[in-house]
Amino acid sequence: NDLMAEEMLVQLRDRPAMDMELQEELHCMLSVVQRNAELRPISRSSSRSSINSRGSSYTQLAVAVPGMPALGSNGSGLPVPTASVELPPQAILRAAASNPAVRRALLICCCSMALQQASGINNAFNFSSAFLQRNGLSEETCTLMVIGMNACNVLVTVVSVSLMDQVGRRPLLLLSLVVMAVAAALLTFVLAHAGAAWVTPGCVAAVVAYVAGFGIGLGPVAGLLPAELFPSLYRSSGCAAAWSVLWLSGFAVAQLFLVQANALGSSLFMPHVAILVVGFFFCVCSVPETRGKSLEQIEKEMMRDE
Repeated sequence: NDLMAEEMLVQLRDRPAMDMELQEELHCMLSVVQRNAELRPISRSSSRSSINSRGSSYTQLAVAVPGMPALGSNGSGLPVPTASVELPPQAILRAAASNPAVRRALLICCCSMALQQASGINNAFNFSSAFLQRNGLSEETCTLMVIGMNACNVLVTVVSVSLMDQVGRRPLLLLSLVVMAVAAALLTFVLAHAGAAWVTPGCVAAVVAYVAGFGIGLGPVAGLLPAELFPSLYRSSGCAAAWSVLWLSGFAVAQLFLVQANALGSSLFMPHVAILVVGFFFCVCSVPETRGKSLEQIEKEMMRDE
């Protein structure tokens, strides 16, 4: 293994410091060394550290290369990666251009985060009381409904955590999108018949079902996907990109709510129904099942299915 690693390093020695293949090879070698030789981490600032592996003693000299993880010497004059691997923030974009697994993971995670916010869930939590009161429901009914929404969200999310490893991420996500789309369409239908005796219970049932659908899949699964789909070298920057999309999408949806409510009235949630339907077909075609698979298996599947 050591001889193969040295031969690989000789082949990569003349490559530019920011070459993505070089960085990936160094990261893979680091993982092997940490796993098999129990390498103790060293920092960029340290000059020397002793590494004991299988009764042998080596001295590692940290060398700083601009834009690259720290490198060291194993005594043979060849550089070896240290335990600290850091990539610049823009590395995820360069990797997406050249690495199919990273590109697909970035697309799935960013779209899932945007879908989570575009589903209108924050509008339901933040503005449902005022919106429903304006459409004829009493203040007492809206207060009880808000309590039921939050209690349902907590309960269903707890149930979802246990179901993820039994049923799988993908089925819960697809079920969630269907339930939310049906509930939002039902709410629109009920509000269009203001004055009927069944409007109040219909609104309560639709809103609670909508929140339950979110808690069973779209909420927790979309947040989990970045940690499972990105290769380990790009996981931190990939998660940062995905969560940035989530917060930007949430901000945009919140800013559009009042304009949307004034323009559409009781049909406020119909755009969200359309988005949920599109999101369902996107997830059917793109989101893989990750239950029971190692991160290495997931990465190989992402490469193969690109």
